[in-house]
Amino acid sequence: MDDATMEVITNIVLALIAVSIPPLIGVLVLWIKSKLNLVNQEKLHFAVQTAVRAAELLKAQNPSWTGENAKQYVQDAIIKQFPKVNPEILDTLIEACVQELKVLGEELVVTKAGSIVTTSDALTFDMAMPTKAKATKA
Repeated sequence: MDDATMEVITNIVLALIAVSIPPLIGVLVLWIKSKLNLVNQEKLHFAVQTAVRAAELLKAQNPSWTGENAKQYVQDAIIKQFPKVNPEILDTLIEACVQELKVLGEELVVTKAGSIVTTSDALTFDMAMPTKAKATKA
């Protein structure tokens, strides 16, 4: 091949490389963003779980606290850490974490002795304070 042909081939290869780099960078940026988004989602989920457990403890320690007080506490704590969080997604995450506590038997209750234990522990040792009056058979 002569020099003119090599120069044309070189220019074509360089043009192809120049044209293909921006889309590759775009794909790479999207991939990195998706990985970062996944990390942020995991951080958000962990933060919600932690805040729900903290609210559960505060609710067990303060009999005047309601579920709404606890939920507001969690929302306030999470919004401080994640100000751009979607409120609907946050609400769903909070409810999911609360249900997870219930299913696992990790809701907190006050025992007859005044200790705070999980519902599963309270049931195991039959120490939970009754929430409703039990009917006795005559």
